[in-house]
Amino acid sequence: MKIRRIYFAWPHGLPGAETSSWDDACIHDPRLVDILNCHGLRGTFHVNSGLLRAADRDDPFYLEESRVRDLYAGHEVAGHSLTHPNMWTLSDDLVFHQLLEDRRRLERFVGYPVTGLAFPCGRGGDDDRLMSIARRAGFRTARCSWMKGVFAAPSNWLAWGTSGHVADGLDDLWQRFEAMPVHDKLFFWWGHSHEFENRLGWELLESFTAKIAKADVWHATNRGIYDYVEAWRRLVWTHELDVVQNPSAISVWLLNEGNVLEIPPGATVEL
Repeated sequence: MKIRRIYFAWPHGLPGAETSSWDDACIHDPRLVDILNCHGLRGTFHVNSGLLRAADRDDPFYLEESRVRDLYAGHEVAGHSLTHPNMWTLSDDLVFHQLLEDRRRLERFVGYPVTGLAFPCGRGGDDDRLMSIARRAGFRTARCSWMKGVFAAPSNWLAWGTSGHVADGLDDLWQRFEAMPVHDKLFFWWGHSHEFENRLGWELLESFTAKIAKADVWHATNRGIYDYVEAWRRLVWTHELDVVQNPSAISVWLLNEGNVLEIPPGATVEL
């Protein structure tokens, strides 16, 4: 049997991918969204639905709940718990309520399934109990911000580590990412919009997004990364790896002997 060299590839054979996530849905998010949109980047926004401004809540730090659908259109809205507690101090029932009720409210706001999560206060992916409850509440991904220096998709999506935080030196992190010779690299950065307003400065975000927008990488939401990688992992192969079938609803790409090959949705392709 011929030994075949088949490897993962990002869409269209691009040599890397980039995604970001942003917590808390505060009043500075509109400026953040404008900057991402200006450069064609897509992010995931983790929202505490129980803290948003509404008829019975008027904390000036948070967005109005009526703005969620339109503001984050084209991006992904994801969960962050109902009221941002330290979840490892809560009972199973309280954790489940915090996650499921947040998801239910957000889905009402945006009109699509909410399957992404960022554990409040950063942790969760080191806690089997929290991951199990998140899975039971219907979440498929969960960012764990205490895990840093990760430049690849995770094996466990509920313990998804990041490349780094916005205050970790984005230019240096990006330089490390670009220098990596692998074809499956992923740059995942995260933060809060209020950090640019209060201490980092919006110039940092403007210059960094302008730079990475020009890079030869795929820009996607967290959900987009998940959907693509899972579709790739579901490819069905013959024993000799000479025929591949794509049962998913999206195209995936692979490297076959160094050549980029697209496998369309529902297609069976002979290599």
